[in-house]
Amino acid sequence: MLFFGTLVFFAFRNRSNPPVHKRLILIGTAALLIAAVSRWPFAAVNNNLLVATFISDSFVLLVAAYDLFSPANFIAPQSGPAPS
Repeated sequence: MLFFGTLVFFAFRNRSNPPVHKRLILIGTAALLIAAVSRWPFAAVNNNLLVATFISDSFVLLVAAYDLFSPANFIAPQSGPAPS
């Protein structure tokens, strides 16, 4: 809870910077997910902190992969002569 509160505090302070705000909120949410995932009714996950941490951190990795490979982050090739 301390980690979540710290991240939300810094996210609140960075409301004017939307990309930073979004990432801090997502990482804070993933920090809270560990408790929820460890209560899933599957034998491999139930009360296993290491597996729950891996699953909740995979959500952060998916968001990072989306940020890296989303079409909005690619620079379109320039057509025409290069500026001088």
